[in-house]
Amino acid sequence: ATVTIIATARTLLRIRVPGWAVHAAINGKPARNGTLHTLRCSAGNTSVRVQLKPSVVVEEGWGSAHTRAIAFTRGPLVFALAPAEKRLVAQAFDAVPARPHAPDWTISTAATWNYAIVRSEGVAFDAKPSAGWTPSFAFDDHGGRHPFSILVTGCAVSRWSYLPSSNITAAPPPSPIDASACGASEPLRLVPFGSTNIRIAVFPWVG
Repeated sequence: ATVTIIATARTLLRIRVPGWAVHAAINGKPARNGTLHTLRCSAGNTSVRVQLKPSVVVEEGWGSAHTRAIAFTRGPLVFALAPAEKRLVAQAFDAVPARPHAPDWTISTAATWNYAIVRSEGVAFDAKPSAGWTPSFAFDDHGGRHPFSILVTGCAVSRWSYLPSSNITAAPPPSPIDASACGASEPLRLVPFGSTNIRIAVFPWVG
């Protein structure tokens, strides 16, 4: 971002550098994370270039102590697998006053979701937005639209399923998982949490 200051006298500009911005730079110089970076601006116009440079972080330790599941973040955002949705209108509100845009939905999936992450295959950030995405609706949850994504490799774990007699996912199995307990590896795309309705954001992993 470029911040422009129009000042009638000398003034101070303080820019908050978030704790996650460990590679931040202001005007090309390193800016310490978790601080308010102070700049002295002269009277007139001053332009300040702010680069927070978020990086993808793999956070280990989710779940109970023996689970050691992982999650993926980039800056302040959490990323999740968004399986293809099946939507059914559970209740429509057509009486007066009609609310055609506010039905109650039942959302489920028939897609595979029980993946373990193959960590040796690495993680890549894809800055390209999906088709149809627009900044006017940054977290669009109506069809998998997203501004950017994370690419990983996963394999299905058959013993990770639902809790008995429910559609609630069970806790991830303990990691690391032996590769022999997984199916074939396949590419996965993780999107910002706000771009999903149903999601998997915590994963077991193959050691």
